[in-house]
Amino acid sequence: MNIQLPVQIPPMKCWQFSAFPLAILLNHEQSLEWMFSSFIQVSGHTNFLTHPVPFGFYEVDYAYNPWLKVHRLDRSLMPVFRTSIKELVIDCLKRGYYLYLNLDEFYVPNRVPYQKFNRSHDVLVYGFDEEEELFHLLGYNERLIFDKTTISFAEFEQAYHSLEEVPNYCHQIYLYQFNEKGAFTFDIELVIQSLKEYLYSRNTAAKYKLLAEPEPTFLFGMQTYEILQGYMEHLIGSPDGYVDLRYMHMLWEHKHWMTRRVQFLIEKGYLQPGADLLEKASHIEKSSESARNMLIKFYRSRNTANVHAVKQILEQIRQSESLFVEQLIEALSLPEVYYERKAEGM
Repeated sequence: MNIQLPVQIPPMKCWQFSAFPLAILLNHEQSLEWMFSSFIQVSGHTNFLTHPVPFGFYEVDYAYNPWLKVHRLDRSLMPVFRTSIKELVIDCLKRGYYLYLNLDEFYVPNRVPYQKFNRSHDVLVYGFDEEEELFHLLGYNERLIFDKTTISFAEFEQAYHSLEEVPNYCHQIYLYQFNEKGAFTFDIELVIQSLKEYLYSRNTAAKYKLLAEPEPTFLFGMQTYEILQGYMEHLIGSPDGYVDLRYMHMLWEHKHWMTRRVQFLIEKGYLQPGADLLEKASHIEKSSESARNMLIKFYRSRNTANVHAVKQILEQIRQSESLFVEQLIEALSLPEVYYERKAEGM
């Protein structure tokens, strides 16, 4: 038997715990309205050098996503099922469930650590081939490209059981399945509220205190530029150390999705096609891409002049984006007034 559940490469893939559910949702057009209502607010941590997720989208647990069925297991529960991890994965895939879990990448082909060093990392299992005795995985390959790869049944079991001996802080075995009975209607008021929370750096986590106590180190929205600038200062002070490209890639993903969102708002009639908001969003996106490319240059050359250039671009983006988001909120809240002012050249 050969089963491959459908996956797509998502536009947001900086962090795999977000990318994997989105790779499932994107196969279903009806989930797009939820996606365009989401991924506005960002958050980061003042202790960005030690936090595992220093900067990213602020997201609520995917177990509450209207388009996903989520079942949560833990590695410690495996003895209860009286089966091997291989058979559990195969049985779940046969029932239409994707599996999200961690493996030791020393045993995972097409990964940077393969046969070199141990590292626990998350993967999404979306298929298997019994004749070839392999599983289909989604994740970042050895070229740091988010892509599809395969692993033999034998290496999969080695990669799973190795985590009993090597450091592993992620014990999840999550099952995802698209919820055909889900429902979500695009909510323009939610978008406006989220844009305001982003612009004014409001603590979005405070709304979910019943689900989880907000972390005291959180920063939100525009205030997260302090984290990005702080990381650039760290690189200037330690030019020969590790360079985490995810900061700038995450920034680009946020601006890219904002551009896509403005296009969606125009298509749905929430914004007039002739407005300059799409042009401004696109310009901010291109600037963030320039910042990312400049950081890649530093990664290769270790010339701190590149980091100083990133700092300047970040400040330009911050100023441009502050004005852009304010105008976008006005256009969505009071479109008649906004476009009258535009026509008058105000």
